[in-house]
Amino acid sequence: MQQLTPNLWINSSELFTYHSGVFVSEKRAAVIDPGLKQNEIDALAEFIRAQNWNVDAVILTHGHWDHVLGAEAFPNARIYAQREFVTSSHNDPARIAREVEKTTDLGRTTPFVMPTPHELFDETMQLEIGALTLELVHTPGHASDHLFVYERASGTVWTADMLTDEEIPYVMENLARLEQTMQKIRVDDFQFLVPCHGTPTNDANEIRARIENDRAYTLELRGRVENAVRAGNSLDETKEICLDIPYRQSVEKNRGAHRRNIESAYVEFGGQVSEPVGW
Repeated sequence: MQQLTPNLWINSSELFTYHSGVFVSEKRAAVIDPGLKQNEIDALAEFIRAQNWNVDAVILTHGHWDHVLGAEAFPNARIYAQREFVTSSHNDPARIAREVEKTTDLGRTTPFVMPTPHELFDETMQLEIGALTLELVHTPGHASDHLFVYERASGTVWTADMLTDEEIPYVMENLARLEQTMQKIRVDDFQFLVPCHGTPTNDANEIRARIENDRAYTLELRGRVENAVRAGNSLDETKEICLDIPYRQSVEKNRGAHRRNIESAYVEFGGQVSEPVGW
């Protein structure tokens, strides 16, 4: 466990870069995306018990398999998610269970069961944890149900699978919605940015760079793919047109994700393909 702010702790996985979070105030706690391995989930729960914190809430930032593994470790907590968590086809429990089963090094001791939220919201929701007010904000595009957790008093924002120094924007749901999300983010609102897959930062220049570069990437991707589809270019031609779109994260690590983004955007904007492509 690592304490980032007076009210936020993270627990980092050894499987790959992944952080679970705990916002805490006055011995009340909200756990974010507990995971990944069973021993890590158990250690997180034990740490919380040792501090004598009461877990009031488990917040699931979206329904991808790596974010829904540990809610059962906090049976007395209410589970919070965005409303599309229960309607998105990507969150089909059988599909998620198959993905969990494929990841053989999780060390699970019980079969996976998709968590069922107690509380759902549409665009925003406020959650009181001790003296803290957490604002849950719908930020779709990566996933239809993706959300940020924003603690406005300190300017701390949990960005889940967005605004990371390791990954380009993964457009796994819809590029137009992701672009809208990126446009409504206010740089000056964020003092401490914490992604699930990447390095937390309170460096103002780094926060601004992540937002501006990811915003530029989504805009450039949209523009090139739309123009290619309008011109009647094939998918292969569109990939060639888009492959040199710049981004600040590792090109080697993100080459496959960038290709899938191009493919998904091509289909989204009306390009014709003969077989399933993209995400």
